[in-house]
Order: sequence, then C-alpha cells, then structure tokens
Amino acid sequence: MPIMSLTERERSILRWLSEGRRDREIGPLMGLRSRSVTRIVLEICDKLNARTRAQAVCMFIREVTDLDLQDVPDENYSYADHDRARARVHDARVQAG
Repeated sequence: MPIMSLTERERSILRWLSEGRRDREIGPLMGLRSRSVTRIVLEICDKLNARTRAQAVCMFIREVTDLDLQDVPDENYSYADHDRARARVHDARVQAG
C-alpha cells in the first residue's frame, strides 16, 4: 500500500516520527493520547507490511523524497541536490502545518 493511500492522520504521525518525535510527544500535538498514537502506528505498520515503526518511517521518507525528486536525473544527482530536496520537503512540511 503506498504512503499516499494512508489517512491524513496516519501520514501526519509518520511525519512526526520521521522528525524523531515519540508517541508521548505526538499525542498532544494531534489531540490524542500516547496509547492512541501507538495503536495508530501499529495500524500503519500493518497497512504498509512494515515489521517495525522504523521501517514504516523509512518507507515514508523514501516515498516523500521520491515524489520530490522524480525529475532529477540519476547521472546528475549529487549530495547538494539531496540537501536541496530535503530542504524543499522540510519547507513543504512547515507550510502544511
């Protein structure tokens, strides 16, 4: 199941996890209890066939980055391109709230 087919809430939780937040930090940000966040993370892992939350987060980051870098040719790709792409993803996240 692709990341974009997850619910907005599930994608938001993955975004917070990708930034290193813990369930108990994410809960208040989303108006949820930390146990609810833990349950949702388990549901996300199940939907993505991920064995761990770390694997689910890696899948999220890979898909978000792939969507953002679709038009970058492999032969011209550099670490500077990667850094600029990560900055664009970060800026998009900040604007999304």
